[in-house]
Amino acid sequence: MKIPSYMKPKYPVLLVAGLGGLFSVVNLAFAQTWTPTGAPYEDWGAVASSADGTQLVATGGAHQGYFWANPLPIYNSTDSGATWTKTSAPNNRWTSVASSADGALLVAVATIHGDFGDGLIYTSPDSGATWTQTSAPSNHWASVASSADGTKLVAGGQSNERDIGTGQLIGGGPIYISPDSGVTWTRTTAPSNNWSSLASSADGTKLVAVGRQTYDINSGEYMGGLICTSTDSGVTWTRTTAPSSNWSSVASSADGTTLVAVIDIYDASGNLGFIYTSTNSGVTWRQSNASAHGWSSVASSADGAKLVAAAHNYNYVDGLIYTSTDSGATWAASSFVQDWRAVACSADGNKLVAAYSSGATPRGVIYTSPYSGPWRLTSAPTTSWTSVASSADGTKLVAAAFTSGFSNAKGDGSIYNSKDSGATWTQTSAPTNSWSSVASSSDGTKSVAVASGVEFSPGGPIYTSADSGAAWIPTSPPSNYWSSVASS
Repeated sequence: MKIPSYMKPKYPVLLVAGLGGLFSVVNLAFAQTWTPTGAPYEDWGAVASSADGTQLVATGGAHQGYFWANPLPIYNSTDSGATWTKTSAPNNRWTSVASSADGALLVAVATIHGDFGDGLIYTSPDSGATWTQTSAPSNHWASVASSADGTKLVAGGQSNERDIGTGQLIGGGPIYISPDSGVTWTRTTAPSNNWSSLASSADGTKLVAVGRQTYDINSGEYMGGLICTSTDSGVTWTRTTAPSSNWSSVASSADGTTLVAVIDIYDASGNLGFIYTSTNSGVTWRQSNASAHGWSSVASSADGAKLVAAAHNYNYVDGLIYTSTDSGATWAASSFVQDWRAVACSADGNKLVAAYSSGATPRGVIYTSPYSGPWRLTSAPTTSWTSVASSADGTKLVAAAFTSGFSNAKGDGSIYNSKDSGATWTQTSAPTNSWSSVASSSDGTKSVAVASGVEFSPGGPIYTSADSGAAWIPTSPPSNYWSSVASS
C-alpha cells in the first residue's frame, strides 16, 4: 500500500530499539497522534495557527455563552506548541483569537457579563509580544477572523442578556469590520444574532458568519441561528439556505469556496449536532455523514481538502476530534475522549493544535498533532529487539527481535514492519529466529535480515524481502552466527 504524501513526515524520523525494550518514535503520521504540549493547565477556549503551523496563539477565560471562568492571559508558541510563553495581553475573559498567515498580526476579542468587565478587542503586531486595545466599542464579543495579511478583520458579538427562567440568551449582537488591522472599526448591516464564529478567505473579501439560536421571551420560541455570507469584505451580508440551528463554529478555504460549519446541540431536547459543508461559498449546504456530536470547533486547510472538527464531551463518550481528507465527504476519529473546545491547523492541514477545558482542577491542556517530540512509546510489542532499519523518508521501518531456548533470554524472535513511520506495527511472515541485524533499501521495498541461530543450532540463516517485509525468502548462504548486514 502506497503511503499518501500527506502522511509522510516532513522532518527526519528517528527510531531506537533496545534488547528487551520498546520502540520509540518521533514525528508521526498526519492527525493520528495527539500529545500534550508545555502549555499550562487552563480553561482554554480558543486557538489559532500561522500558515506553516509554527506560531500558535491560545487563550481562554470564557466559552461561548458561559462566563464563570476566571480571566486569563494570552499565550503564544513559536515552535509548533513545544513551548509556550505568557504574553503581555491583559487578563480577560477571551472568547476568540485569530492570526495572520505569518503569525505576526494577532487579534483577540473578549466578552462581557454584568460587572465582569468590558469586552474589548485587542491586536498585536509582533506575534503577541505587545498588545494594544483597539477603538472597537465594548461589546459581548464572541468571535473574530482575519485575512491572510492581517489587515482585514471581522468580529461578531452576542447578547449579554439571559432569560431568568430558561437561562437562554435573549436578542443578539452585531458584526463589525476593520480594513486596517484593527485601527478603525465599522458596524455592518449584518442582522443581529448571537454570532458564535466567523471565517475569512485569504484576501478578506469572502466572509462567513454562523450564530446560535436565541430565546424570544415574547413568543417563547427560539430564533436566529443563521449562517450569513459576504462577498465584499463585510459591507453587505446575505442569509444562506443553511437551516436555523445552534451553529458553534465555521471555517473556510483560502479562496472562500469550500466552507465547513458545525452544530453543537441543535434543539431544546439536547439532541447532538452535525457537520455541514458547502462547495460554492455558502450558496448551498450539505449535511456530512459524520455522526452526531456536540461539535465545538472546526478548522480547514487552505485548499479545503483537509478538515478537523472537535467535539464537546457530553456524557463522557462524545468528546473526540475528527479529521477529513476529502473536504468532509468522510470523517475519521483521531483523538481520545475529552471536552475539546477549540482546534486550528496549518495551511497544508498537516499540523494541528487543539485545546480542551476540564471544568475542574487541573484545568485543560493544549495538544498538538502530528507528534513532535520528545520520544514516545509506540504500539510495537515488548520483546528483545536487536535491530531496526528505515527507508530514506522514514515511512517504512523494519525491526528484528532475538529469541533463545533459555527461558530467561527467550524473546519473540520475529520481524515486524511499519508503513506509517512507526505508528502501527505488523508481524511479518519471517520465521522465528534469533535475528541479529536488518537493513533496508532507500525506498524501503527491499529488506535483508540475518540471524545468529537459536540454542544448539549451527547458526542462523539470511532472509530477504522484496515487498517491504510482507514476505521473506531464505537465501543460499550457509547457516552461521551472522551478526550484521548492510545494503546499498
